[in-house]
Amino acid sequence: NRQPGTVAESTQAPTVAETAASAAAPAAPAAAPTPAASATAEGVVLELEVRGTEEAWMDVYVDGKLELEGNQAAGFKQRWQGQEKVQLATARPDLVWISVNGSKPQPFGKFEEAKPVKEASFKAGDGR
Repeated sequence: NRQPGTVAESTQAPTVAETAASAAAPAAPAAAPTPAASATAEGVVLELEVRGTEEAWMDVYVDGKLELEGNQAAGFKQRWQGQEKVQLATARPDLVWISVNGSKPQPFGKFEEAKPVKEASFKAGDGR
């Protein structure tokens, strides 16, 4: 008696031909492990967060390519990694907190420093 929707289990032993075929077939090689990303990889990492109650306009370039442009709401967080450099420009450096290459987060600057924007480039080795 089998229940509907179940598969009957085979209790037969494999035949001699099945046993010989499985013994003759080479086992598939195990996939090579993928190396984990190194925390000490060369390059530059920029993490930023918009703090406060207002939005902040900014541009972020990674290795010369525009990755972000426009107003970002309070609470916005993002991380970029580049091989050469990461550039940041913002009209509200007082609202943008940055961490470069794992450094402690700090304000990008003061409101008065944005005339009309504050810009900076970050490279490997900066911020540590």
